[in-house]
Amino acid sequence: MWKRSHSSALLLTALLLAGTHAQQQTGADVVITMPVTIDGNLKNLQLLRGESFEDAATSFARSNGLMTATDDAKVRAVIDQLSGLLKDKMLEVEATQRNDPVPSQAKEPVPSVQLAIPLTIDGYSGDLLKYEGETPEAAVERFLYASGFTMDVMREVYPQLVSLVNRRLEELQPPRRELFAFTLSLDGREIVVRHFEGGSPMDEAVETLRGIGVSDGEFMDRVAPQIANQIANEAANRQSSATAAQEQARAPQPVAEPVAQQQETQASQPRELFSMPLTLNDQPAIMIHYEGSAAKETAARFLSDNG
Repeated sequence: MWKRSHSSALLLTALLLAGTHAQQQTGADVVITMPVTIDGNLKNLQLLRGESFEDAATSFARSNGLMTATDDAKVRAVIDQLSGLLKDKMLEVEATQRNDPVPSQAKEPVPSVQLAIPLTIDGYSGDLLKYEGETPEAAVERFLYASGFTMDVMREVYPQLVSLVNRRLEELQPPRRELFAFTLSLDGREIVVRHFEGGSPMDEAVETLRGIGVSDGEFMDRVAPQIANQIANEAANRQSSATAAQEQARAPQPVAEPVAQQQETQASQPRELFSMPLTLNDQPAIMIHYEGSAAKETAARFLSDNG
């Protein structure tokens, strides 16, 4: 059985399995620590800086043997309740900080807002704030938990909001030069994969999947490396083609005969002055007389050429 220390027990008997591994977290990164009892053993439920409530709850449940149940709905219920405990604790901490004008120790500086998106969902209006150093997933979860939505609504809008935050973050980045793009078929859906100058194939693969609303971690881990490999192969093929073209351009080309040399060759050939049709040994023949030749030279050449 597990319960929050000094509070009523939570009835999750069917899901509570004995934990065999204690969580090990670095204290410097811990934002919240909550004592939780599992089968009589005291465990610490912790939230790390930049970590979402759900990720922290999942990590705790996995470390303490609470993820081995075969009923997915019950596992989901455990994660939701652990996330709720962390959320409530965070609200308590924030309320304490607001009511403590003179804290016992210096507070850390408030992180700067990197992105603010005004939203209206099911009648609730508020700004989705993304802080510097915070993941888009953590920012979306913080917004959803603060809004008071039901878990069903959260699950429905969560991937859409993560995709929205990622798109807005991309818009804040300086324009990148696209090197190439190609189309892939993913589960019957055509998607465009783009590669930019200085871009990482794996990062671009993840961005591509997030851009079409993929949020499932297992699916991302399986498909993203395949897309990254195709990006890398396409880049290598294009580089090889460019190198071959450069080598061909550097190869020596046949040298055309200079015009002056052509003219000189033509000038070295004698110019025909006249020709005479004759009959030699009952065969027709033509005797050609060239400029600069003597009559004897023309006659001798004619007899030599015609046997």
